[in-house]
Amino acid sequence: MLDSCELHAEPQPFVSYQMRPHPAWVLLDMGVSGIADTLLLPWTIYQQNEYGYINASRFK
Repeated sequence: MLDSCELHAEPQPFVSYQMRPHPAWVLLDMGVSGIADTLLLPWTIYQQNEYGYINASRFK
């Protein structure tokens, strides 16, 4: 959530030494995440059928 100071402040200067992930790592991460999601989805569906809806507010 942005506050008024962040919305109306001057932009931060770009510093060239800030690390940015290499595109190959980003693509690798997307692929691994897609495979993990595909493998875990059946387990998630089973858990939801077995135990019903899990209220997310209990994790707060």
